[in-house]
Amino acid sequence: MIPEIPRTIAAIATPPGSGALGVIRISGPDAIAIAGGLVRVPSGAALETRPSRKLFLVRVHDPATGGTLDRGQAAIMRAPSSATGEDVVELYLHGGWVLLTRVLRLILERGAHLAGPGEFTRRAFENGKIDLTQAEAVNDLILATSEQGLVEASRQLDGSVHRRVEALADDLADLVSRLEAGIEFGEDVETGAPAAAALYGLLGEIERLIASHEIGRILREGIRVVLAGRPNAGKSSLLNALLGTERAIVTPIPGTTRDIIEEVLTIEGVAVRLVDTAGLGGGGGPADEARILRAEDALAAADVAVWVVDGSEPLSPEEAGLSAQTAGKELIVAVNKIDLPVRVSREEVSGLMIGRCGGAGGYGTVVHLSAVSGEGVGLLRDKLAEKVRQALADPFREPGVSVNLRQKEALARAGAALRLAAETADAKGPLDCLLLDLREALDALGEITGKVCTEDILSRIFNQFCVGK
Repeated sequence: MIPEIPRTIAAIATPPGSGALGVIRISGPDAIAIAGGLVRVPSGAALETRPSRKLFLVRVHDPATGGTLDRGQAAIMRAPSSATGEDVVELYLHGGWVLLTRVLRLILERGAHLAGPGEFTRRAFENGKIDLTQAEAVNDLILATSEQGLVEASRQLDGSVHRRVEALADDLADLVSRLEAGIEFGEDVETGAPAAAALYGLLGEIERLIASHEIGRILREGIRVVLAGRPNAGKSSLLNALLGTERAIVTPIPGTTRDIIEEVLTIEGVAVRLVDTAGLGGGGGPADEARILRAEDALAAADVAVWVVDGSEPLSPEEAGLSAQTAGKELIVAVNKIDLPVRVSREEVSGLMIGRCGGAGGYGTVVHLSAVSGEGVGLLRDKLAEKVRQALADPFREPGVSVNLRQKEALARAGAALRLAAETADAKGPLDCLLLDLREALDALGEITGKVCTEDILSRIFNQFCVGK
């Protein structure tokens, strides 16, 4: 069967809009020829004669007028020494969107195909330049919303997850090969079932990797902090105070906030997603029911709940019932409006926290503050910083090693198969059943790095990318 020749692709690699610089990337077997028909080198030399990995001046020719569309620079990276493993041409032009789309259209008219989401990175994977964990790290690097998230993605692009998974896979492959030899040659080879202790040891390594997912999620997505409480407790004012800007509309009328408002604040180098919700309780019409349902959904998805209490009003009888919705969450109780006469005692607040836990431990933290004057808001920031540090605390985690959801699911399948294998080995069970489970575990690890992959796996990964990367 004759292998299919990959098509040449092109895309704008810089974000939409105007800027000082715009980049157009072309990759594939015809990249240099297509670009050579459009750009001119001032010396008059053909584009294909230019050396690789050196910037040179070019003029972009406009075939409609015979004139020059733009003056810029270009670089050629010839296969296999390029990011994609193919011939690559990059044009560095002025960043006007109309200009860039015009040049891209001319490139497509000359035979290139518009690249799909993540297609350049996918080609880098398919040509052996990176594995799937590094491909995913590329997207994490682009989408990083915090300093710690950026550092984590950089380490994974450098191969931190790849190395850990490959080490596990190598150990498992060695066990599989020895077991296969034992089954095939029987007494001719001194081998047999691996010790159950060795399999449980590998299982422990897999479980530690699975446990890193939560830290990875926080580093990638941020920690979700939901401001909840009764109407008019001052949640929107507190959001504005934490952000240092008037993001939410604030009025004395209860129920002003009706939709979810989300903003990002960076604390301890991590994105903290502050979510302002509509007040829980009160109302009764369809609109009120809808706002309460959205607030409850937001609270259910919270990593940390900040329950805002109006300290200038006595606690209502239903406050304890409403605050019970924070059970199981990291909790901070913010007693607001201390710039007014306080009508809520510390004992009542303690009772509120005990009630939400059903009398169990883990009552949370209390902060007294005024969102209007700013008193105590700094202390709340400090408490949020503590929650961030607690969420990331893992003395046994290697920096840069945290798995995403896809990797976690594959590790879980590998772990389940490995556990079955360990139980079979422990019970001196059939070697062919043991081998089947070990192979299944090895295949699941292969899905993480891309040694075992399907079109569905690749589509799931690269469809999350932007076009041009």
